Amino acid sequence: ILIIGRISKRIAIFQAGMTLLCVPLVRISILSFITQNPLLTYQYTGENFIFNAISLAYLAPLLWCRLASLELRGKQFINPAIILDTTLLLCLFSWVSLMVRHAFSGAYLNDSPIGQLELYTYSLAWLTMSIGVLLTGIRTENALLRNVALGIMTLTIGKVFLIDAAALNGLYRVFSFFGLGVSLIGLSYLYNRFVITKTLES
Repeated sequence: ILIIGRISKRIAIFQAGMTLLCVPLVRISILSFITQNPLLTYQYTGENFIFNAISLAYLAPLLWCRLASLELRGKQFINPAIILDTTLLLCLFSWVSLMVRHAFSGAYLNDSPIGQLELYTYSLAWLTMSIGVLLTGIRTENALLRNVALGIMTLTIGKVFLIDAAALNGLYRVFSFFGLGVSLIGLSYLYNRFVITKTLES
């Protein structure tokens, strides 16, 4: 409907599309994040690692969130576009975290305790995600994505120092700090090379 409104240049149709966007946003906010969150409720998510209920609930909305955000940005509806981008990032973070849990616990996410390898995998997954989000933010010149990437990195740093350092033993602890150090150096280079330098040049 947003696309039809743009093509037909009918503001009423476009506004109807914006109104309909509230339905899936409310559904995701209430069901996916709270009442039907597989980490908080005991429910079957599927045996397949990729094609499962987690991907359907958290990965599928990424495409329509992004497409709708682009449509709204084109019409200068900045605040709704930011809401959509924020929802996209929350879904991405939830999907990555829940998929790590699925890899170790299987179809029911609260069936088994968290082990050392899983604890380390969360840090690795969040570091990788923050790098991907930062690169996307740099490529698209999206300040929100860059700030979120730094936020995820800050969360990961806090986890490594407050949780991993106390819970991990031996090589897991070494790899955790080594991976964090390498990632921080890489992020520092990317941010200085493509964000700060570009800002100074402009």
